[in-house]
Amino acid sequence: MKVGPYKFVIGKGRWAEEIRYFTTELNRKYWSRFRPLKAQEIVGIERDVGRRLPDDMKEFLGVFGCGSFPDPFGGNIYEPDEFAAGCHGHLWMILGSSDWATADDQKQFYVTRGEFNPAPDKYTKQALLLVGVNLLDLLQIGSNGMCCYHQVYVGNTPGPIAYCLLTPESTLEDPAPSFSEGLKTILTHHWFWDEPPETETPIEFEPFEPR
Repeated sequence: MKVGPYKFVIGKGRWAEEIRYFTTELNRKYWSRFRPLKAQEIVGIERDVGRRLPDDMKEFLGVFGCGSFPDPFGGNIYEPDEFAAGCHGHLWMILGSSDWATADDQKQFYVTRGEFNPAPDKYTKQALLLVGVNLLDLLQIGSNGMCCYHQVYVGNTPGPIAYCLLTPESTLEDPAPSFSEGLKTILTHHWFWDEPPETETPIEFEPFEPR
């Protein structure tokens, strides 16, 4: 039987122990390239990107942190400085703005939520909407290692999703109602890494028993 992510909810009960229990099935050093973030580093990320991170994501960063997933899965959760550098990366992908905006201008546009707009004829309300989500309400937090990028919703009001994966085709895949659920999706993809998508079967869960 192939074990998959259990019904953990970040911040509830022994969630971190549950995650470690199941990821050990994949690789005993699954989290070896990660490092927990200090509280001031998390505060620094929020300051640098001008957004408040979801509570469950901050909890995750404080316990597991950021880093790269092991081979062959690839992908990562950004380091603090990469959050700031890549916060507007999804705008490059979706708007093709590298042709008409500098990296510094676009980052300032993102961080100020559009108060600074170097190209009002390009950065329009309509252009910034993707399937009902304002691009300024998404924060890029890492990569899946295959040209797709993890996004979390950081809007000031509740949004239709909390996590999604941005593809090169500018689609938002794997939508989830929380970062916790989004993390389960990431882990599930790793569980089925060696199985063709058409042969995937539902995960059978084994009970989590603390060791």
